[in-house]
Amino acid sequence: MKRFVPSDVCLACDGCCRYAEARTSWAPFFLFDEIERLTREDRVPSCLFAHVGAAAGCGARIQLTEENGHFFCPCLDAHRHACLIYPDRPFDCRLYPFLLARRDTGPCLAVDENCPYLRERIGSPAFTAHVDYLRQLFGGPRGAAFLRLHPDIIQDYPSDVRVLYPLSRP
Repeated sequence: MKRFVPSDVCLACDGCCRYAEARTSWAPFFLFDEIERLTREDRVPSCLFAHVGAAAGCGARIQLTEENGHFFCPCLDAHRHACLIYPDRPFDCRLYPFLLARRDTGPCLAVDENCPYLRERIGSPAFTAHVDYLRQLFGGPRGAAFLRLHPDIIQDYPSDVRVLYPLSRP
């Protein structure tokens, strides 16, 4: 999948991977096969995934770590400002600042306008081209199959995220 935010910009930003609370819809969501691979390779401990109430084979949010009243993704080395699994980060992180959001009307592609890189480029030709790319990706057979296989990737986000367009129901 093409990324919108270049990796050097993404890794230099201190906005993501840090949270105000321990339980948040913004914590990275890992698909089951991502969890399985990263734990099998001993890159992320399985105890960091909250599968409470999840069906077998479902994905889960990673449990955040706390330091001095702040919460971090445990894959973030906050002192070096580096993601320890960046080349293998979950789909959820690869897609960001775009989101697969659940709304009353069904699944949709949304965007988090709090991303500084996106905020400077919203409405630009690059933004429009990336939205078109995602529309084709998720509207095409491979994207539809991905969403059917991983319906849990469609998450509940706050109502202030900007909805771009509806998706077909998986």
